[in-house]
Amino acid sequence: MAETAERGRGTHEERQNLANRVYDEIKSRIVELRLPPESTLQERALALSLGTSRTPVREAIKRLAQDGWVLLREQRKAVVRPIGMEDVREVFMLREMVELFAIRTIFASGEPRLLAGLLVPLINNMRELSGDPIAFIKEDMKFHTTIIAHVGNGRLTDIWNRVRDEVTRIAIYALYEQRRPEAIIREHENLVDAFWERKSEETVEEMRGHFYKIYAAYEQKFRGAGETA
Repeated sequence: MAETAERGRGTHEERQNLANRVYDEIKSRIVELRLPPESTLQERALALSLGTSRTPVREAIKRLAQDGWVLLREQRKAVVRPIGMEDVREVFMLREMVELFAIRTIFASGEPRLLAGLLVPLINNMRELSGDPIAFIKEDMKFHTTIIAHVGNGRLTDIWNRVRDEVTRIAIYALYEQRRPEAIIREHENLVDAFWERKSEETVEEMRGHFYKIYAAYEQKFRGAGETA
């Protein structure tokens, strides 16, 4: 009896693990624009490409809809949520609140140079990946994630983790083609220098300037796409 129950649990765990893998893979395709905004999710095609039945794909699509990545429309049609300038505004409000707070907290703790040492290898990685837009943006996100994680506040990190993938998707969609990688790297280097020199307000202003230039690039992208900023 116990053996039967154990087999049942194993089967359930396997199904759950499969469902999680399918969810993660479809979400990754959305974030990386392999499934572009407003594209339709075809259960059969996704199941074939993932080597699964349609059931875990259907469950993943429902979960993605609950998490805001997918819109469910009439006749069970599932569409990747589009990206608009309003999404950018909301994301940047959160980024300013979280990242500027993180910088001030790090300086209050007296450890900015330790963080600077952690950020330098990430800049080197960005430089090496400058020819690959998706890898470059992901390394950029690691840079910002490292700043927030350095605060050591789990709840703050959770807030950032919830928005990070959306930041990544928007950046891949609108940022890389509007700004040269060298300019982005230089701004990151300026941030590291300010951390190293222990200049709190200068670091905050460097980050604000970085945000302003990114936001301006988004506005340019969406104006070009015919959307009012």
